[in-house]
Amino acid sequence: KRPGWMRASAALGVMLMAAGLAPGAARQKSSRPSAPVANKTTTAPDASLERARRRVLGAHPLAMLYYASDTVGRASLKAHAGAMTLLSPQGFWIDAEGFVHGQLPNHVAEVARLAGLPLMPLLANPGFDRSIAHALLHDVTAQERAILYLAYLSKRDNFVGWQLDIENIDPEDKAEYVTFVERAAMRMHRDQR
Repeated sequence: KRPGWMRASAALGVMLMAAGLAPGAARQKSSRPSAPVANKTTTAPDASLERARRRVLGAHPLAMLYYASDTVGRASLKAHAGAMTLLSPQGFWIDAEGFVHGQLPNHVAEVARLAGLPLMPLLANPGFDRSIAHALLHDVTAQERAILYLAYLSKRDNFVGWQLDIENIDPEDKAEYVTFVERAAMRMHRDQR
């Protein structure tokens, strides 16, 4: 079980990204990651992103569901997409150098599009490897790279934000994790996410 501060800071990161409450203003220049994760073109935020934000922020209660890519998950997603407020599919992971890997399965993107369902994918450290989290949280360059990737993917795929599912963090890395979440949220907000 995660310590209370980890659950709280992870929830804070999601709330900051979804609700637009990150403190301060971002200072980074807008740019694509130096090594693109795919060859799709980036799209500007549009009216559908604003509608998605209003849907998420106005939901009481918020029906946020996770998606695991298997036969049962696929059938359940199709059957219940209309009742969901927000979908958080698995499929992205981060390495110690801040490179973001993975993709959203095509069928998930299609079901979400047809249902008008906002997407906030999970970003995890593979196997909840503590050494990956520690290396990332102690390398500012890796964090900047990760934030650029998250911003790029959010714009490209019109995500409303990210769920930073970085688990098994060393309790000594608490401050570094909170700082990383704040910096990522500031960048997402600068990009109207």
